[in-house]
Amino acid sequence: MILCKFLTYLIKIIHSYLDNRTFNVKLNNVLYNQCPILASTPQGSILSPALYNIYASDFPTNGNLTVCFLADVAAILCYSNTVNQAINYTQVYILKLQVLLTKWRLTINAEKTNVIVFRKNRSLNSPPPLQMFHQTITWTFEINYLRLLLNDNLTYRPHFEAVTKKYWARFYSLIDIIG
Repeated sequence: MILCKFLTYLIKIIHSYLDNRTFNVKLNNVLYNQCPILASTPQGSILSPALYNIYASDFPTNGNLTVCFLADVAAILCYSNTVNQAINYTQVYILKLQVLLTKWRLTINAEKTNVIVFRKNRSLNSPPPLQMFHQTITWTFEINYLRLLLNDNLTYRPHFEAVTKKYWARFYSLIDIIG
């Protein structure tokens, strides 16, 4: 906020809002010691999305990339004439992103990080690996982004099948209840 040249009194208000927060854990009716919350914003707070946008405002940019944020979910979309060029652009961006994440002491869950290539006709056989913090990012042919299941051909078939399956499961559970 200082780098964005926010007014001092606003910075102090936000600091007091985020500072000195604690949490407790209760397990099997045993309340454990209070612990400080060292980072993050209060869940469900009206200010949290705005603060996150300020926090993420200095994410690196690139002409061939678009970064989409919603809460703590991000998607990096890269487009290019060739798949290998798009992969190279993405790897360069990931290297810049690592610098920023290290600076702000943020971590990314490597198990939840995937990469997919959207193509018109056929799937990509064995794309070169992408690396983030010395870990290989998993290539996939389907990806779930904000509850939308996308496949590498963008046919939406897997999404429609999953939604239909959920519908029928709920329908039959209602039949069991109604009789």
